Amino acid sequence: MERKLNYKYYCRTFNIGPGACPPNGIVRIKNFKKRKTMPSGVTVWAEIIYDHELTENDLEAYDFISSESKYYYCISYSVSKDDNSIFDSKIKCRKLSKERPTNQIVADDLYFHHEIWLESREEAESLLRILEVRGVPENIMDDLWENEIY
Repeated sequence: MERKLNYKYYCRTFNIGPGACPPNGIVRIKNFKKRKTMPSGVTVWAEIIYDHELTENDLEAYDFISSESKYYYCISYSVSKDDNSIFDSKIKCRKLSKERPTNQIVADDLYFHHEIWLESREEAESLLRILEVRGVPENIMDDLWENEIY
């Protein structure tokens, strides 16, 4: 007998009732009495399980997220091409996603602008402290490439 896959989602804005979710393929709905904070840090009102994967349009229309989603934190900083000095280092944003967003380096005439995505706020704050105290470690790019962060 073939085992059927189920797909778990959470609703971030309300408890689920009639008309508040895509109607086809529902396996189970569980509304919480109050908002619940998931281990990923996301606050949700309900859990819903489907027998098929929902489309991105469905997720957006009903404000659902996949149970596999988590927050990723982006730090940004710029490095001078002249003297490797760092400026404007900060936690830029966080993003809820199933996969880590892609890191980026963009160059202009004077600077390399970095955006690095990390799996926790603690990791982001730790890297910011390193940048503020020591500047850009000589091997940071090697470490980032080696750990597939870039």
